[in-house]
Amino acid sequence: MKFLLTAFLFLFTATGFTATEFMADKETITLDMSLSIDGKLISKPRVISISGKTASITSASDNEDGVFIEVTPTLQNKNEVFMKFVVAKLEKGKKTILGKPQMISTLGKQAEITQEFTNGSHKSMSLVVTATL
Repeated sequence: MKFLLTAFLFLFTATGFTATEFMADKETITLDMSLSIDGKLISKPRVISISGKTASITSASDNEDGVFIEVTPTLQNKNEVFMKFVVAKLEKGKKTILGKPQMISTLGKQAEITQEFTNGSHKSMSLVVTATL
């Protein structure tokens, strides 16, 4: 058994990966978000994702009206997160994209982005995010 474990460790380190590098690639990011449309708070979800991987959340009522948020957070440097979003409104199950905002935030600090609309049934969308590890 000892030989098998030693052989496994040798193969693992021979590939160039160390435990620290493996875990660094799998950094978990928690996003506390707040979405407002036309000044009205719509949703306050918490999303947990791996750096560089896309996560999504759907909040809908029984009649299939609600919101959809997709986010891809990527850890940059040691204290910044770059986030790409897709925000959509659900009406009777049909998804209508409201915007695709992007932002960079310092870990633990609140960041906000607001998008104004010139046509359609909504005037604005605001997304407030705090990212933590």
